[in-house]
Parts: sequence; structure tokens; C-alpha cells
Amino acid sequence: MCVGHNKGWEEAASSWSGRAIKLGTATAALLQVVAASWSEALAEDGTGKWECVAIVGADV
Repeated sequence: MCVGHNKGWEEAASSWSGRAIKLGTATAALLQVVAASWSEALAEDGTGKWECVAIVGADV
């Protein structure tokens, strides 16, 4: 689990998933990736390989 504040997390989620993700106030992106380690999951060649499973929050 990674927790942080926007705008950086919105940009990270978009980069990792390869699609534009908008995160409003009190929302979270649920992302998943198959990887053997965090290093592998966050490697440059992992960009766009994460799947956005859901956007969750009070307004969603």
C-alpha cells in the first residue's frame, strides 16, 4: 500500500497504468501489477503495465 497526496499520486497512477486517472478529494486509485518485488514493479519498463482496478472514495 502506498499513500500520498495529489498531484503526484494522480500523475504516478496515470503513468503506471498508461491511462489518464483523475483523483478528486478523498479518493484513491486501486492499482495492481504482477511483479516479484517492488523494484521490479516500479522499474522503468513497468510503466503502463499496472492495471487500474477501481477508483474509490466518497464522491465516486
